[in-house]
Amino acid sequence: MLKKAVSLVLVVVLLSVSTFSYVFASEISSNEKAINISSNTIITENNILEVCKYLGIDAKNFKKMKVTGKNVYTVGELEKVISQAKTQASIINLPEVTLSKNNTSSSITDSSISKTNILSVNTAFPTYSKMLYYTYNGDGYSLTYSILGYYSYYGISWTPYWTGVGASSVSVDTDSLLIVYKVTPINMQGTYNSDYITLKAEVRLDMYVGVSNIGLVKINSNTITSTTNWDTSYI
Repeated sequence: MLKKAVSLVLVVVLLSVSTFSYVFASEISSNEKAINISSNTIITENNILEVCKYLGIDAKNFKKMKVTGKNVYTVGELEKVISQAKTQASIINLPEVTLSKNNTSSSITDSSISKTNILSVNTAFPTYSKMLYYTYNGDGYSLTYSILGYYSYYGISWTPYWTGVGASSVSVDTDSLLIVYKVTPINMQGTYNSDYITLKAEVRLDMYVGVSNIGLVKINSNTITSTTNWDTSYI
């Protein structure tokens, strides 16, 4: 009976020592991982998630894919690019723009054409369409907004006027060899009157950088709002 009790005590002691050793070793291993990541650490497929954690990047912001173009390869290089991207404001409200080929300023009104006159004299004129564009040049990128406009003419002088709007879109371009920009429309609304077509847009601009040819890491995201008007000189 005494032998059984002694054996039981030894088993408990051994298990306790084993558990303590495992926990202690795990803590050391974890600390070693944190210590081993520095600005000189080469980013690899095996440590990318640890690097993201080290830099405070959500792991969901890493996308494993084939990367074309320039990459960063060390933690220090990635830190530098992130720091540069963070200098941009998270919300950018662009000033309203009114475009005219006549280079004359005018208020946004709908007074030049009487709706009654349009209905009475427009029967001989069909409706046409054309794409309208506006490009905003940002810090290292350019956004091009587009909207489909419909128009017609009235009177013996063929006076043009807008009759409607169609689909709108936005695209992004850059000369950067390192940062990849992706734009996503949040809300794009086109309206019109006889004198102007207006596009109000809210878009999200995401910035990514290629890492070690294993994927892209999102390093910043901006929300950009804008209002653009086109007058009838674009017809």
